[in-house]
Amino acid sequence: LNGRYFAELAKSTFAQYTHDQYTYAEMRLSIYGRAGNEWTKLAAWFDTHGMASVHNKWMIQVPRIYPIFRKIGAINSFQGLLSNIFEPLWKVSLDPASDPKLHHFLKHMSGFDSVDNESTPDIAFPLVPPSEWTSPENPPYGYWMY
Repeated sequence: LNGRYFAELAKSTFAQYTHDQYTYAEMRLSIYGRAGNEWTKLAAWFDTHGMASVHNKWMIQVPRIYPIFRKIGAINSFQGLLSNIFEPLWKVSLDPASDPKLHHFLKHMSGFDSVDNESTPDIAFPLVPPSEWTSPENPPYGYWMY
């Protein structure tokens, strides 16, 4: 359904919020960093289904699942994941005409959230650049945030 059902549910919720001018939400969507076109696909969904609402801002969740993408060969290093997440944002920020739908979506986004099992012990902060983190292990939480 390409997200149509979720869009219909969200829009139904937005419609309920219009009855109370002081009700707002912050729904969440995920960007994984597996591929560089994730933002374009998300922005197309947002635009196609008319998901802009004055009663909602979108929080982007970034699940910490680097090891899965590294294992299947979707990325070669932690830098690959970071590039897939952030390069499209830099590009559209510098040139909004390069992806007008993404530019529009970003106006309705409130921030990022890192998602993981926080009960897992963390390792020490590495002293290598992200391009050199090629380990199959997940970088420590502090490295994700740095």
